[in-house]
Amino acid sequence: MRLHTEEQLHRCEDCEKSFTAPSELNSHIRTHTGDKPYHCSECDKSFSLQSNCNVHMRTHTGEKPFICDVCQKAFKLSAHLKRHIQVHTREKPYSCSDCEKSYKRIDHFTAHAKVHTEAKSYICAKCQESFYWQNSHTSHMKSIHGA
Repeated sequence: MRLHTEEQLHRCEDCEKSFTAPSELNSHIRTHTGDKPYHCSECDKSFSLQSNCNVHMRTHTGEKPFICDVCQKAFKLSAHLKRHIQVHTREKPYSCSDCEKSYKRIDHFTAHAKVHTEAKSYICAKCQESFYWQNSHTSHMKSIHGA
């Protein structure tokens, strides 16, 4: 019933987040303690959640359980399949309110938003040209100044 009423009785003493089930609280507490009780049987990696360990195992097994209905391409994570589907739909759900640009991926949209909200914080010491992103500055240094 708590799931339906969204009643959250289990509160974290460290950060005041609350959860509906004690198991959710126990999993959350590991973010504070750094405890990683789930170990990969193939390598030395450890995880705070069993589900993360299970997903990691796919790197060893090669399992890709999420299949695109359109082209049959397979993915390890459902999120990767969801992102891939936009290739077929040409959907660009992230639109800039300051200009006409749209993006398929939130990370590309967020990077674009810097153009409207932030100063160019990477400045070339040789010619004073400025850049929003460090990789653009590095590319400029190599191609223009040979550094």
